[in-house]
Amino acid sequence: MSEYWIVDAKFKQITLCNWVEVPYEDTVLQGTATIASDVVPNWELIVEQVFVV
Repeated sequence: MSEYWIVDAKFKQITLCNWVEVPYEDTVLQGTATIASDVVPNWELIVEQVFVV
């Protein structure tokens, strides 16, 4: 698996895990940060959008 996300609703943050080299490279994103997927080209999402219900 080259990429996966951990969504933390309590802290309203997303940890983006990318397989770069052993081990995975983790990036924690919050608020107005933009998530850009390496798996889905030309697709972006703002973290806040995930938690709007």
